[in-house]
Amino acid sequence: MVYLRKVYPEPIRPIVGRRERWLALGTKDPAEAKVLGLKAALDVEREIQHGRKKLAASRAMAPADLAEDYRVRMLKEDAEYRVSQPLPDRDDIDTDVSRRPFSNWLWKR
Repeated sequence: MVYLRKVYPEPIRPIVGRRERWLALGTKDPAEAKVLGLKAALDVEREIQHGRKKLAASRAMAPADLAEDYRVRMLKEDAEYRVSQPLPDRDDIDTDVSRRPFSNWLWKR
């Protein structure tokens, strides 16, 4: 199997969200790999150019817009993390609630 590896430039890594990109070209044939590698490299280069444009735009953004962009990215990252975690067992939840300070006071009204 032949792979394409491209390291992203340092300034756009936070925008792209990764340090490098590995792509499996899906072939062992060197001639076919050259053609597929050029196509894949073009796609990665487009992604780099998009990152550079976004970086240039972010430098011109107002602070409130930057804050909103950051908030949206963090909420997305948090949601992806929460989805990837297993749900807690019901017994663990009950135990956790009973150990909290003032838990009896919170439930009495």
